Amino acid sequence: MSSKPDDFEEQLEIGTAGEDKILPWLERNNTFVQDMRYQRHGEKKGPRLKGLGGSLILPDFAVYNQFADKGNFAVDVKVKSAIYPIKGKMCFTVDDYKFDDYLRCVEIMKLDYLQLIFVYNDLFHVYKHDEVLPGKHYFGNAKGDYAYLFEYSNKKVRY
Repeated sequence: MSSKPDDFEEQLEIGTAGEDKILPWLERNNTFVQDMRYQRHGEKKGPRLKGLGGSLILPDFAVYNQFADKGNFAVDVKVKSAIYPIKGKMCFTVDDYKFDDYLRCVEIMKLDYLQLIFVYNDLFHVYKHDEVLPGKHYFGNAKGDYAYLFEYSNKKVRY
């Protein structure tokens, strides 16, 4: 009898595969890339900044560039199997609490911005944090999650 991986393990495997595709691309296009993906599997939690200030979910990578025009930024990768019709637009979603933590990490780490890369149909859709649509969307699922929305566009494909 084979055991089915729980949702965390399954999602972790899918996410890690997508992040592994992004890392070489980031390294080819930037001066330095810091991989911040260390996972604490036993606790079923991703990487964190922890201390007296609390606990924040870290984005996957920090990118540092020699030339100011490229900037220094955090990157989080989201592997998506679907885009969702929300508020009359096709959208990628990011859990609100994760997005908020990523932005706080950008501030603490003194980076210029957050970049989100949605891997969808094996293409990299690249967004900056300020391209988020106004407001949040409530999914009303068992977890009661809210999400920020990023409008799907083929113009965002970078690779």
